Amino acid sequence: MHTHTHTEKVLERGERLDNIDDKAVEIKMTANVFKKKAIVLKRTMLGKYIILIIAAVILIIAILA
Repeated sequence: MHTHTHTEKVLERGERLDNIDDKAVEIKMTANVFKKKAIVLKRTMLGKYIILIIAAVILIIAILA
């Protein structure tokens, strides 16, 4: 009976480790998606910032001319 209990505990531990491993893989995939979206957002915001600066320069040139 003692061996049976020990075996069950070992199997349960293995299942918990498998669950932790699955969660780690899921977190890694989520982190990769987040990183890609962050890069896209950064580029989008940089593009908008550049357009704003160009528009401000054109406005200033138009006012001074």
